[in-house]
This record gives sequence, structure tokens and C-alpha cells, in this order.
Amino acid sequence: MCRWPAAWVQSEAVWSSFIAVGDSFTEGLDDLRADGSFRGWADRLAATMHGHNPDLRYANLAIRGRTAERIAREQVPAAIAQQPELVSFAAGINDLMTPGWQPARTFAAIDDSLRRIREAGADVLVVAFGDPKNRASINHLRSRFELLNRGTVMLAREHGCYLLDFWPLTTHTADDYWSEDRLHLSALGHEVTAAAAAEVLGFGDAAWREQVIAWDGKPAWPARLRADSRWIAKHGGPWVLRKFRGRSSGESIQPKRPALLTVSSEPLEP
Repeated sequence: MCRWPAAWVQSEAVWSSFIAVGDSFTEGLDDLRADGSFRGWADRLAATMHGHNPDLRYANLAIRGRTAERIAREQVPAAIAQQPELVSFAAGINDLMTPGWQPARTFAAIDDSLRRIREAGADVLVVAFGDPKNRASINHLRSRFELLNRGTVMLAREHGCYLLDFWPLTTHTADDYWSEDRLHLSALGHEVTAAAAAEVLGFGDAAWREQVIAWDGKPAWPARLRADSRWIAKHGGPWVLRKFRGRSSGESIQPKRPALLTVSSEPLEP
């Protein structure tokens, strides 16, 4: 049965194990805890799920910089081997931001990942990324984002997955939802994402939408120009150079929570 909600549909499932796979979005950059580690929307979601099932076990295999192909090759088998009941899957941003992006390869990797996870008996929460039209740092890639979103939505429907589709929504457009580098969510951005995911899975309601900060469409010039210049020098330029060299920011990074553990054994709160 296809469980792709055209609207935000509540489910009645209570999962006992949850594994998150993906890139920096799911690893949790830049949602910092007091000790300097990253929390992120998946950790926040697991904490919410724990409130419904105190025996919940949770793992997070996501690593920054990972492409859909590497997620399919490395993280998906590692997740399946642990026999989770629910897997969250978010991928493709690092692919589309790479010069010479080949969409067919990205979609083949996503398709293969979802197929294998579903065949293993797990439910899947798929994240389809939103419209970047109001984000000056990446809005020139809007056509790529739209293609990725459409393909991800189609594959989520084909494989009967839960779908968190941000494209029709106006969330994540204000600066408050993004960290200083403009590429990763802020703590508020992760909080909203976790609340949206909880609603899709049946653990929350629509109250989070009332807290969404609207983008007023009025950049403060020339202050904004100065900020853009600083961003290019500190973040944008180095990121582009790294992409052209084919290097990933996560080459030396290991998954922060590689094995399923009870949530209470490793607090997910700040």
C-alpha cells in the first residue's frame, strides 16, 4: 500500500527502532549542543518518538558531504543489517551541487536505496527538499532543486514511503532557519523539520506551522551586500573549491551514532 500522504496524514504506527541515513542535513549540522556535538532534526524526532515508546532504539549513520551513491553503498546496507522498523532517508543535495551533476545516477541510487530498505521490511520516511528561490547563496540552482524534488517525490510514492515534502511549503525561507554558512539549518530550522516529520509520522500536529517565520522579501541593502561578501570569502569560496577538487568535508568523519541504542542510554536533549 502506498503511504505517501498527499496532505499531512497521521499514522498509528509506533516503531521500536529508527535509523537515520543521509548527509549533513541528517547528521545535524549546525544544531549544536552545549558540549559542541551536533543534535539535528533526526535526534529531535527520536526524542519525540521516545515519548511514545520508551523502548525506542535509535541510530544515526548520516555523514556530511555524502552523495546519494555513497549513502546507498555505505549507509543503507549498514542500516538494513540492524533490521530497523523505520528508516529516514534524505539525499541528493551534495549531488546537485557538484559540477557535472548526473541526475540519472542520483535517482538510480535513491531508487535502489528505497527498494532495498522496503524489501527488508522497514518503513521509510523520505525527505524531499524545498524551494531555494529566496536563498541568494543557492537560488541559481533552483532548477536542479526542483528536478531533485520531483524525482524524490515520485520514488517515494512508488515505494510506498512516508513523505516529508517541503517544496509546497514556505518553511525554511527566512534567514533564522539557517546557520551562518547558509548551507545548513540552524537550531530553529532543525526544530521545525523535526516537528514536520513528527506530524507526518503521527507523533505531532500542525502547531509548528503557526510558528514559521515568513520571509518578508526585503533584503537590507547595503548591509546584505556586505554580509554576502563575507559569506563568499568565509564559506562560499572554500566550498566551491572543495567541490571542484572532488573532496568531501566528511572524509574523516564517522557516524555519530552507528548502532541502535535505546534513546535513554544516550540523552538526545541539548
